[in-house]
Amino acid sequence: MLERQLLLPLLERALGHRPSPPTIWRWCNRGIKNHDGRVKLDAQKIGGRFYATPEAVEQFINAQNPPVGHDDDVATERSAETTERLATAGLLVARRKQPREFRVHHDRVPECEPRHPIE
Repeated sequence: MLERQLLLPLLERALGHRPSPPTIWRWCNRGIKNHDGRVKLDAQKIGGRFYATPEAVEQFINAQNPPVGHDDDVATERSAETTERLATAGLLVARRKQPREFRVHHDRVPECEPRHPIE
């Protein structure tokens, strides 16, 4: 039989932060959406506290990520026709090849007359 441990310290070690109690409740009861539907954290509530095995926490975390080589990892190219339709509709944003430079050239700033002369 696998030994169950308090869930909060297990999650804190695995995630690097302490999730809130409502988040833990939601993960155990409703689960989260992933690439295959929903996945729940396998834990039991005993005396008002959730207990789980380290393996259950690891499976829950791994189930949130698609397997290597999954279809979502493949980048697709737009056809020329799709690109043209998006550009015509104004939905395609052209990317700049180089970022703009925002340098202040003090020698190019024209002299300004004050709006309200001081008398």
